[in-house]
Amino acid sequence: MDEKKLIQCKNKRLIAFYGKDMSKDKPWLKNYPEGTPDQLEFDPRTLVTLLDEAESEFSEVPAFTNFGVSITTKEVEIKSKQFAAYLQKDLGLKKGIWCSQSRSDHCER
Repeated sequence: MDEKKLIQCKNKRLIAFYGKDMSKDKPWLKNYPEGTPDQLEFDPRTLVTLLDEAESEFSEVPAFTNFGVSITTKEVEIKSKQFAAYLQKDLGLKKGIWCSQSRSDHCER
């Protein structure tokens, strides 16, 4: 019979878990193509850092083209910072507040 385990999550809620702990045996590894590592190494940089570095390296490269009009990566950075300033200064949103934008139109494919 499968063993019953209780797992404590970060938010301190307890969740019941039934089944065998497969993380030790890793049975899925036998299905990986030859040469595939069993663990991945992730870049420790934040998304903000990656975007800043991309803007520096590719500042004049078109980031988006829609209906024949392109904007560069540098222009995206400038417009993003202007929009963030508008949200914070004009609308009074504080850093860390989540917001989203919804558009009914679609970009050219």
